[in-house]
Amino acid sequence: MRFASRSFVATRRAFSVVELLVAIAIVGLLVALLLPAVQLSRAAARRSQCASNLRQIGIAAHSYETLHRQLPFSLRGAGLLFSLLPHLEQVAEHDRLQGLLAGDPNDQLTAATTARRIAAYLCPDDTEATSAGAASYAVNRGLTDAAQQQRAFVPDDGRGLSWRDVSDGLAHTAFCSERRNAPPFQPLALPDARFGNWFVNNASASAVSLAQLNAFSSDCVHVSQTIPPITQAGGIGYLTPNAGYNHVVSPNGPSCISSGLLFSSPAVSNHSGGVNLLLADGAVRFATEDIDLAVWLAIGSRDGRESLASSF
Repeated sequence: MRFASRSFVATRRAFSVVELLVAIAIVGLLVALLLPAVQLSRAAARRSQCASNLRQIGIAAHSYETLHRQLPFSLRGAGLLFSLLPHLEQVAEHDRLQGLLAGDPNDQLTAATTARRIAAYLCPDDTEATSAGAASYAVNRGLTDAAQQQRAFVPDDGRGLSWRDVSDGLAHTAFCSERRNAPPFQPLALPDARFGNWFVNNASASAVSLAQLNAFSSDCVHVSQTIPPITQAGGIGYLTPNAGYNHVVSPNGPSCISSGLLFSSPAVSNHSGGVNLLLADGAVRFATEDIDLAVWLAIGSRDGRESLASSF
């Protein structure tokens, strides 16, 4: 007897609209949870690279001081960072620029407009550091331009310092920090407080006391930012002579000038909460925006004899 064969065809049930929406919602939730973690990881990597660059600068400075028995000082048309180029495997660029800087004004202009961008001088978070010879870092200029303050590692007496001049101790003295570049200046706009340069009516005599310094710092931090600043503030290039940052206000604070010797040119970064700081002994620390101002002032001088906790 023959039996009729019966074929069974399996059918696949399609996704319903509800199931599709649930799947999309789950994927969206996972993305929402993972994206901040990815962004934080990338930010941490950029901050770590900035710190690594500062370590290279520290090694270069110690190498230079060992070779020359002194630290570099500003030359015509060039700053301290320029002199460190040979110790960052940039001998050819250093020699090329040095030849131009020794020439006439046209040659010096050529140097300023053709200086290469050096990887060790560029922080990945400093997105505005796009010009020739740009630098995301600056040397510690100290507290004020008063003669007795000695301007830390940017002295005004034309001499090169050595580590022996750092009587406060290399581990307790700032050498270099971040000074990120500013976006194009828009005089009528209200910029990020880190990029404005406000006038503070706080004149001081040539002998700046600690009380005057603290008063100016307070005035600067609380300056009204409801009106545009008078000029732009921001980063500098490695060819800029006598350039640096100072310790008048805390990291990522505003820039201010007065009718006296006081001005603030703070360490500024694009990191959340503070800046990377290179100490004179070569160690790199992260200085937070809420650091005790007394501590920040103390590590800003090289021979102020301030008492500083070793924990920093």
